[in-house]
Amino acid sequence: MAKPPVKKEASTEDAKVVVLFTKPWTRYSPDDVAGFDAKTAEKLINIKVAEPFEADAEKAEGKQE
Repeated sequence: MAKPPVKKEASTEDAKVVVLFTKPWTRYSPDDVAGFDAKTAEKLINIKVAEPFEADAEKAEGKQE
């Protein structure tokens, strides 16, 4: 009898870190925004091709002026 699949619990390791690209990197261009695992995001920030992205709260909620 086959065992049921094991479900992974959501953890901080699975969380995406959103970065803003400041230089080209693979398929990404400056001003692109993308999410990566924490290790990859840290690498991109350390090699200075991206910086942490913080969305404007009003824009994130869809409020337009």
